[in-house]
Amino acid sequence: MPVTVGPSTLRDAGAFPVPYLGANVPQVRAAAAVFRLVAILCGVHTIGRTRTMYVNPDLTDWLPSLTLRNLRAGRGSMELHLERDRVQVAGNTTGFKVVQGRLPRPALVEAPLARA
Repeated sequence: MPVTVGPSTLRDAGAFPVPYLGANVPQVRAAAAVFRLVAILCGVHTIGRTRTMYVNPDLTDWLPSLTLRNLRAGRGSMELHLERDRVQVAGNTTGFKVVQGRLPRPALVEAPLARA
């Protein structure tokens, strides 16, 4: 975009386009994608007001087990060892209760709109 909008008349013929500061810098959301992938595979969800962490691992064939160390929550950290159907808490100084299973969904207040 800067090439089409920028001051192309100020550069010499045949010169490279105007440099765009930070154009090749990886974006933050791309850097955080790895952490989100781990959270999805481990099924980690927290509810802060009840200080509860739900863990429901769905590990793949190429990753049968995973250990998360120094997982921060609140003012402490925890260590979890995860397998496909098992969650083992190796250490927990967070004050959060670890529950193996899916995050409970709130009850549906209204019926969804149906097509007539």
